[in-house]
Amino acid sequence: DALARGQQALAAADSALAMRWLDRACRLAPTDRTLTLSLATACLATDPIRAAALFAKVAAADDVREAWLGLAAARLRLGRQAEAAAALASALRRHVPEPSLLSAGAGLAQDIVREMKQRRVR
Repeated sequence: DALARGQQALAAADSALAMRWLDRACRLAPTDRTLTLSLATACLATDPIRAAALFAKVAAADDVREAWLGLAAARLRLGRQAEAAAALASALRRHVPEPSLLSAGAGLAQDIVREMKQRRVR
């Protein structure tokens, strides 16, 4: 029930409510990595530090593509471009790329490349 309510809140773009329900779900089933990924996703917009920690935990334990991509996104939000690029590289080395990741003009890979270029210019 907590997972369903958390996912409903995520779908409604209510990240605060989603985090409360998904945090509860994780407390009820602390070893469920799917719940941890859902909570990390909910945290991404408002608490990227927590999101990065949660994504890193899942990536280290289970080597899930979504965890690596989430870790890259969280690190990018934190302004840690090189670490975001490293997480993206890990995702690409270990897993088949998500088609949206590679589409021109959009996606996480483009954002990381753009940020890395801007960083070098400064």
